[in-house]
Amino acid sequence: MFPIFLVGSNDGSVRLARVEVVDRTIARFWARRGAVTTRTLRLTGAAVAAYLAALLVLDDPRPVLAPLTALLVVQVTLVGTIADSLRRILSVVAGVVVAVGFSAFVGFSWWSLALIIAVSLLIGQFLRLGAHQLEVPISAMLVLAVGGSETAATDRISATIVGAAVGLAVNVIFPPAIQSRSAGAAVEEYANDVAGLLDQVAESMYRPATREQIKSWLDEARYLTQQVPQLEAMLDELDASRRLNPRAIDTITTAPGLRSGLHALEHTALALRALYRLLADVQTNPQGGGSDKT
Repeated sequence: MFPIFLVGSNDGSVRLARVEVVDRTIARFWARRGAVTTRTLRLTGAAVAAYLAALLVLDDPRPVLAPLTALLVVQVTLVGTIADSLRRILSVVAGVVVAVGFSAFVGFSWWSLALIIAVSLLIGQFLRLGAHQLEVPISAMLVLAVGGSETAATDRISATIVGAAVGLAVNVIFPPAIQSRSAGAAVEEYANDVAGLLDQVAESMYRPATREQIKSWLDEARYLTQQVPQLEAMLDELDASRRLNPRAIDTITTAPGLRSGLHALEHTALALRALYRLLADVQTNPQGGGSDKT
């Protein structure tokens, strides 16, 4: 069912729009409760395992950086975990090297802090660390704050490596699920939304459509076309979830079929949006032409 809400018009009539958004969100979460539970257990297990491993390797009595790193690198896909681990380790090492180099010549002050942040950001951009770029100045500031201590620098790098290694091991030993079911359910739900819009129009065919009804149809068609990028991202995630994943062995990918179906549904939604835009223009200006704005 397409999400709706109730809006009153000037003549007291009530038309359908989007009030079921909350209900559908709850239903979607409930349908994915198994995946949510599994991901929670994987993240918790990875963090605890990283903490215990760090206790065995490091001298720090509370190596919280290791479980923090494990939480951050355990992504939905195995490919994402590997790439994230490498970038995170590189960013921490770069920040530590900058801090150690600065501490050999300058102390901790406002101007040295500003300088080390600027240099670290430039290095992060040069290394193309993306979302991990800020970890370079963060690591540099933490190490500089303790005077560039060799122990602090070594502990930070070691904890990051331990956390990243444990996070990667968790995804190798317990491979993440392939996202076929969630992606397929999302495309099916989108198809039901398109069908729901057509059902609304069909139910109103026995009498002339009002301006409010046409405006409602146009709003819903616009909403549908805006959902396509999110669905495309889910299909990209489906492709990524199969890479290097043992669970993908001897299984057939559903991504091409889902993507083809999504493109057909997108064309339908675009055609409906153009049609309802034309009808709305005719209602507004029966003597004039249509508008280009859809």
